[in-house]
Amino acid sequence: MLRNSILPEHQAAAKRLMLQAMEGNQTWWFGRTSNPVGAASLSRVGSTPIPFRHMFQITGSMTEHATDFDEWLAKCMADSEGFTMLVVLIGMEHSGVKLLRSAYLHVIGDELDWPTLAAHLDGARVEWDAVALFRAGVEGLIADDIAKKRLDSLVKALQGDRTIIRDGEFLNRNGLRLRLDDA
Repeated sequence: MLRNSILPEHQAAAKRLMLQAMEGNQTWWFGRTSNPVGAASLSRVGSTPIPFRHMFQITGSMTEHATDFDEWLAKCMADSEGFTMLVVLIGMEHSGVKLLRSAYLHVIGDELDWPTLAAHLDGARVEWDAVALFRAGVEGLIADDIAKKRLDSLVKALQGDRTIIRDGEFLNRNGLRLRLDDA
């Protein structure tokens, strides 16, 4: 968390430094997945316009969520003080969806928003169209070795059955929900 002693004009730079320090020298993205043909097709689903979004109670104040991701994150954070998120980047093709990259991320505090996450996802250096996000478990934060095992299991399961994407949060590049329809 940023301390109150940081001047507002320096908070963005401090966030970047903190994220870099938290990530250390570990590679955030790893593994490339295969693409079974025709497992599922994609349908875009309209999201609720911003003026009609629900207000959620977070730490004693009312907050309007700019994206479906921000709404989902607020719900996850309401359940715990932090959690481990499994991330799968997805490319969309006319024949279905293609798994591109995967990672896990420990989410602590309330400073993560869609633009920040999207910037990290862009750091994967792959053209992605959507992302599937999953909580690694109901227990909140989990150890790195357990997160890696759960991510590997998730990716293997997704290689065999793309409809598992429905069990997570499936979002486009704007942080808005998508729906995965059967082929």
